[in-house]
Amino acid sequence: MECIELKDEQTIIALSQEELRIILAAVGEIYEGVCVDARDFEAIHGIEKNEVLQLKKELYEIYDQLIDNNEIS
Repeated sequence: MECIELKDEQTIIALSQEELRIILAAVGEIYEGVCVDARDFEAIHGIEKNEVLQLKKELYEIYDQLIDNNEIS
């Protein structure tokens, strides 16, 4: 994941296909109303914990970049 551009109220982020798959799976679980635990999530979607934690780390880095650039408060 890479932050491409910060402009006004818009942030452009480049995602790999795998990163997009992880996000879609997580959002799908939340809005399907099933919100399974982490082990079930790994089994159902074939996504390992370390992949999710890496994506989380990258999201936080982009969030910190937004804070540092005063894009959000």
